[in-house]
Amino acid sequence: PGLVKNVKLPIAEQPQDADKKDEQPPQDDEDVILGLHESSRNIGVEVVPPGTDIDASLAAMTTTPPSKQKRLAVAESIPFKKQKEAKKEAKTKALTVKETKEVTKKETKEVAKQDEVPSKFLLEIVSGSDLPIADLTSSDPYVKVWSSPKHEKLLHRTKPVMNSRDPIWSLKTHSLGLVARDDISDQGLVLEIKDYDTIGTHATLGTVAIPKDDIFESKGERVEYELNVTHKKHKASKSLHAPRLVVRFRPSKKGDEVFLKTLRDIPETTVGVYANSAFVPPISHSVNRFNRETKSSPKGTLHRVKPGPDPARKENMTKWMTKQEIETEHLKPSKSWIECGSGDLGLIYVEILACNGLPNLDTGLMGDRTDAFVSVVYQDALVNTDVINDELSPRWMPWCQRAFVFHMEHPTKQLLLGVFDYDVTDAHDPIGRVTVDLSNFNNHTEYVLTYNLFESVLDEVRPVRGTITLRLRLDVDLRKRVLASAKIPYPNYINVTSLNDFRAAFFVMCGEENFQELDMDALKSYGNELKGYLDLLYYIQQAMLTVLLWRGHFPVNIFGLKFKLAIHSIVAFTMGIFVVEDLDLVPGFCLFGIAWSMLAMNEQRQRHPSPWHQSATFGDLWSALLFRKTKERIIERGEKEPLIKKYESELNERRKTKEEKDQQLKAGSKMVDQKLAKEESEAEKKDKEVALESKAEAGISLSMLNPLKPILLPIQTILGKVCVCLRVVRSIATWEENGVAFLLTNVCLLGGFILIWIPWSFLIQWSLRIVVWVFLGPWMKLVDWLVVKKLQAEGDNMVKRMESNMEERSRLLKLRKRLIMTRKENALKLKDLKRYMFGDYSIRVPQFKEYRYPDVPLPQSTATAYDPSRSSVTIIGRKHGQRLKGHMIPVWGNEEEDAWVHEVAKEQDGLLSLAKSPFKMLGMS
Repeated sequence: PGLVKNVKLPIAEQPQDADKKDEQPPQDDEDVILGLHESSRNIGVEVVPPGTDIDASLAAMTTTPPSKQKRLAVAESIPFKKQKEAKKEAKTKALTVKETKEVTKKETKEVAKQDEVPSKFLLEIVSGSDLPIADLTSSDPYVKVWSSPKHEKLLHRTKPVMNSRDPIWSLKTHSLGLVARDDISDQGLVLEIKDYDTIGTHATLGTVAIPKDDIFESKGERVEYELNVTHKKHKASKSLHAPRLVVRFRPSKKGDEVFLKTLRDIPETTVGVYANSAFVPPISHSVNRFNRETKSSPKGTLHRVKPGPDPARKENMTKWMTKQEIETEHLKPSKSWIECGSGDLGLIYVEILACNGLPNLDTGLMGDRTDAFVSVVYQDALVNTDVINDELSPRWMPWCQRAFVFHMEHPTKQLLLGVFDYDVTDAHDPIGRVTVDLSNFNNHTEYVLTYNLFESVLDEVRPVRGTITLRLRLDVDLRKRVLASAKIPYPNYINVTSLNDFRAAFFVMCGEENFQELDMDALKSYGNELKGYLDLLYYIQQAMLTVLLWRGHFPVNIFGLKFKLAIHSIVAFTMGIFVVEDLDLVPGFCLFGIAWSMLAMNEQRQRHPSPWHQSATFGDLWSALLFRKTKERIIERGEKEPLIKKYESELNERRKTKEEKDQQLKAGSKMVDQKLAKEESEAEKKDKEVALESKAEAGISLSMLNPLKPILLPIQTILGKVCVCLRVVRSIATWEENGVAFLLTNVCLLGGFILIWIPWSFLIQWSLRIVVWVFLGPWMKLVDWLVVKKLQAEGDNMVKRMESNMEERSRLLKLRKRLIMTRKENALKLKDLKRYMFGDYSIRVPQFKEYRYPDVPLPQSTATAYDPSRSSVTIIGRKHGQRLKGHMIPVWGNEEEDAWVHEVAKEQDGLLSLAKSPFKMLGMS
């Protein structure tokens, strides 16, 4: 209440007998104030609002003029009954207003909260663990979702997972469903787990009650609920942990509803529903064998342009061309591009231009030659070019399907290409493949690259199967590219719908070798590769001699005086001087030594005369990190080709000389061994000689190795993994993976600089002093008397410790089981989801540089400056990659809104026709 500041009574209401004020009972200030609140409008009371300085108001009242003080005294003479009634009425009215405001405020909050709750929720039945046994040894569980504990309305039902006490429900067992907000009762949802039986009733294994607030507040987290086992007759689980059910809830999005509607509308056996949105098949063209391929003209011999004339120009302008015109035309910029893949690091523009010298894999009758097309794999995208019929040196023209824009997600991923002979009814015949390393390519540079094609990725001798030429340029953020090298790349798998597409993709990524089957040639190649790494000892020996003998290696030109400076020897001598005088520098200098070795390897790569063998320098990578730009590298056609041939011939000569020396050493060692064996054999008995001869004559044929497949195949797999790991290490050490090598070098430099300031000898000495004085002194006898023997004497404490230890082990076991179960859930759900979306056949895309032989561009390759503002790229199609992010219904595509909405919601009729057409369903033309 406010403070009465001034009271003005109407003259007609003023009491005429002032003496009657003595008859009124005494009142306190609060009563006067509350009584005057109600009648303030009639009697002219001015009330000070709450929050006003009361002392100041009282001071103002004390200085009120005498006339106003008289009126205030008159106000106190109001009859007592009227004041009481006014007070009561004011209290009642204030209470009513307060209650009304509170109710209104509460209702407003409830309405606002109700408006914030989504209208639908996405539900996923994830898995169960340690479920009761309903059958002989296991159960066939499935889940029913009810709207309330009374089972009033069935909202969702999964399919049973047969013969499992730890079931995982996936897409094919109906793990996903939508739940409307209005169907959720105040008590929440009830999930009932039942055991499926073909004959008889389905017994209930248990129930889980999920409160409404848990559903409304969920954001897709994995939540475990303990199962309430309702029927005691079921056999209890022998596990240490209680039965549990794992679920996920989150507010649904438009893409979720579109995805689930499509899932309901198509047959359950359909696979590859979204394959056409993530896969670009090869486009074949009909061929008439009776059409001529060449004709004469005043310009010379004209050749039919394949795969066809330019549809944007008159037919007679591009239907027939001379060879020179075809060579000029196919180098022009592409007119249409297809954007594909996922990633936000940058864009890679790839154009397949030509192939040369391909072998003929067709009959050769009536001009029947190789029908070439190129398959390209990058990260999670698989695309194909047009088919060029009956050409051993095909050219892809600017208006055909040859240009692709890939989204980069990680800088270590490589571009993989394979060339095939197209067959309509049979599998496409592989011709050759190549791996394009993108690590050393720069921004704003256009590369025209020519590579040799090889069929094998592992053989010692790889015959060339022709060449391929492509045009490539990058548009990436160089700083992000360098920093992204520190992240482990996401493992990509590509799914396809048909077996022919799978075989083609398998060849692009693995070559002709099938490492999943036993291959004696692969075992031999692995052994030779591992043996080749031992040859590095020779180069290490040469490097140590260079350092120790102060052999110059760094060219210096001072006033016309040219000589080679032994920088490595100077560095080693300086570091040795400091380490000898202060042993605390050893840990820091060890890291400095690693960084020094990495920089020396980078310098060694720069000595190669071929610019395609060189890697980005340490300074170039720092420039990319700090300024987002690097030095432009313009490479002319055939640049330094004579020097390259001379360098390679000298290198091969050194290798040949080394091999000859090794052979001589082996021959000499073998001769000595034979002489010793002969002397030993002469000293032995004749019957033992015969036994040895018969044993030596007994050989092992190749056919006898087949029964050893269970033993040799795991060995082959282990050797393959070891070789892959060594290849990755080699790529980092030789700066093929320059981003990772750059970060490793800088980490070693920074770590070494930090470690040189740490007093290691002081820390080690005082640590040992503390250990000796604390744990080896005679006072340990007191520890034995007061602690150890007392603990041994108390058996109860031992039991309690054992129980505590068992509880801790049980907790750790439960955590480990949860982690294993989570990984298994994610793998199985992703596998079923990708199978449904993209197809049955899956293959892994290499994450790192895992191939034995790095492919290097040929000397006729070029690199020129490119200005992106002078040309435009016309995107005619968008093919999303197969990377899926998140749980439940994952995010697909780069857009903020899911790709389901863009690719599916706008063409519902097309999806239904997709399910009905087996050719479209399998991704075939």
